[in-house]
Amino acid sequence: MQNKGLIKFFAILFALVSIYQLSFTFVANKVKNDAKAFAAGNSDKEARYLDSIGKENVFNLGFTNFNFDEVSDKQINKGLDLEGGINVILQISVKDILKGLSSNSKNPVFNKSLADATANIQGNTPYLEKFFDAFEANSKGTVKLASPDIFANRSLQGEGGVDFQMTDAEVQKVIRRKVDESVESAFGVLRKRIDKFGVTQPNIQKLGESGQILVELPGAKDVDRIKKLLQSTAQLEFWETYKIEEMGNFLLAANETLKKTEITTVESKPVVKDSLSALLTNGGDSATTKKGNNPLLDKIIAQGGGPVLGLFSPKDTATVNGYFKRQDVRNLLSADQRYAKFLWGKLTIIKDAKDKDIEAVELYAIKGNRDNEPAMSGGVVTDAKDTFDQSGKPAVSMQMNGQGAKGWEELTGRAYTQKSSIAIVLDNIVYSAPGVSSGPIAGGRSEISGSFDVTETKDLANVLRAGKLPASADIVQSEVVGPSLGQEAIDNGTNSAIVGLLLVSLWMMVYYGKAGWYANIALAVNLLFLFGILASLGAVLTLPGIAGIVLTMGTAVDANIIIYERAKEELRDGKSLDEAVKASYSWTGAMRSIVDANVTHILIGTVLFIFGSGPIKGFATTLLIGIITSLFTSIFIARIFIDKNIAKKANLTFVTNFSKDFFTNFHFDFLKSKKMDLFVFSSCSCGEYCLISDKQTGSRC
Repeated sequence: MQNKGLIKFFAILFALVSIYQLSFTFVANKVKNDAKAFAAGNSDKEARYLDSIGKENVFNLGFTNFNFDEVSDKQINKGLDLEGGINVILQISVKDILKGLSSNSKNPVFNKSLADATANIQGNTPYLEKFFDAFEANSKGTVKLASPDIFANRSLQGEGGVDFQMTDAEVQKVIRRKVDESVESAFGVLRKRIDKFGVTQPNIQKLGESGQILVELPGAKDVDRIKKLLQSTAQLEFWETYKIEEMGNFLLAANETLKKTEITTVESKPVVKDSLSALLTNGGDSATTKKGNNPLLDKIIAQGGGPVLGLFSPKDTATVNGYFKRQDVRNLLSADQRYAKFLWGKLTIIKDAKDKDIEAVELYAIKGNRDNEPAMSGGVVTDAKDTFDQSGKPAVSMQMNGQGAKGWEELTGRAYTQKSSIAIVLDNIVYSAPGVSSGPIAGGRSEISGSFDVTETKDLANVLRAGKLPASADIVQSEVVGPSLGQEAIDNGTNSAIVGLLLVSLWMMVYYGKAGWYANIALAVNLLFLFGILASLGAVLTLPGIAGIVLTMGTAVDANIIIYERAKEELRDGKSLDEAVKASYSWTGAMRSIVDANVTHILIGTVLFIFGSGPIKGFATTLLIGIITSLFTSIFIARIFIDKNIAKKANLTFVTNFSKDFFTNFHFDFLKSKKMDLFVFSSCSCGEYCLISDKQTGSRC
């Protein structure tokens, strides 16, 4: 073998690199095991422990140190089936997309068709097709999709859009394309959010043309946080607010109106006196203000102030919303308040009269308008990042574009003059409503502060950077893969790999003797290289990937077998051991067959990797890496030991006493039995087809 020194050098170098890469996996696993022992089965406690040591050094190599976050980044990543985590299928709302494309059309035929499509959706029929069918049935040719108040609006006009002369069939083509673009946009937004979430190797893919998106997050455990991250449309808006003094009379009048229809029960609540309480008690009639006679005001559990009308218990929000939707209550609003919107703030924790923690949400009154459009939309935000406010509390800072900076300066200037506040609303939740105390704010930089923790600000900044979804995303299926299931899969895969390794190694020793030992050493080096490359590339190890490794171990010795069998033939022809080995490793010997077999394997693995997804890609990854490493070790590593044996003039026969007569003078005419082989193969194929048909259809062949 030529260049033996160079091959030894590269083999040693690859081994050292592989050991280095795998060392991070061993360290990470040790730290995680320590975390599990510390948490004693409490997953939240385990997660907090790992978060707390993220920046601590856990791996010292003498010349450099690595903290736990760095070690985790370099370890072998495990897929959802091994690591455990969260599997979610999201359905992008085509109904919301159609509303947006129609600029929220008020056309009765359009809206009835949306409602009918929603009511009739079933099976695998796409929502869009249901809508087109419903529109055709409801319009009866009297209304066209290309009507100015439906899809021939300003936003859809122009090249590639909708004009007034189009037929319904032509409009349908445009709408299908626009819906596909919106789903693709939603896919991109979700990918940006997930990429910044912090899990290793997330998987996100579209499921055909259904508008559904599959999201797999290995290692994720906080289901509520995931759902909030994925379902948030990131509809950021800036609204002007009413002050409590401006809405106080309305709330009192609403309370009086509700007394006529609402039956209230006396409930002891630690209400702190505020401006509303003062207004109420100044009424003079003690019977009227007695606790338990106020359907609305009795639900206030803490005082408000500024833009906050009061704090309520989360369980009362639905009831209060119902009050404000009543027409007799809304009629009490003054003329300039008739478009007022009532929104809730973010859940917060306050102290009651007994100094106990209780949950509360703030109520805000927003200055709405006829078109229900905010003073500014979040589309002007170009960047967002988690930070800390002047009090050292977690917050989110935002930077706006030029248009947004100008609008923000005007909005803050108006708020400064009127001594009012600006509500920062994300998905109809008021995150904060700061006042403006130092005049108009130029430059387009703003900040969202409130009762956040660091995780929440990271997620909020992530959502704002990624942008808003073009439509709401509903979770239609979610599944939490527990770590115990993943560990069971790892154990089963490991056991199968060990059993396969032992059987292959045992057969090589029994059949080829000392040469079989050399093949086993090459196989062990092959596994080291394989896992080292997986760690170096940051590839994801999945259960199908383990199957690929098991298959690799079964086929890794194929090249050795072909070489050894050819060497045995040369020895039987009377050649010396040196000549037999050289002949078996030559192109005319075993190399042609080895290359031919592995080239086809590589082509198949490449096709699976390129066109496959999920489990198929995991299998293809380990298969391709295993083919390359097994070729190197089978041809070169085993050859090094064989050449060393030859140099020592040692006897090497490629057989044992047990196997020396196996298949000797064995002849079988395969071509002669081709008809019988074809019959047996065809019978087996037909039998398998019938078996599959029976299981799928319940019928019998």
